Amino acid sequence: LKDITSTFDSLYLSIDLDVLDPAFAPGVGNPEAVGISSRELYDLITILQNKKIVAADIVELNPTYDNGSTASMAAKLIATIIAMNLSR
Repeated sequence: LKDITSTFDSLYLSIDLDVLDPAFAPGVGNPEAVGISSRELYDLITILQNKKIVAADIVELNPTYDNGSTASMAAKLIATIIAMNLSR
């Protein structure tokens, strides 16, 4: 990810929560068995901490299937992205 983004001055970040394993994010539209963990997703995002993120979205949150943990994770992701941009 660091190599791919090294040539860009700014980024549009789109996070699809379906990439997460249902154990970490049950409230998604298309649960993916053997998905990545929430820790792995945060580690990927922090690789971008020195990049200018000009826009971001988080997609596939489905409250119908959520017990609150997926929405909470999405909120933390948003807060992390905002904090990274403010600290640059």
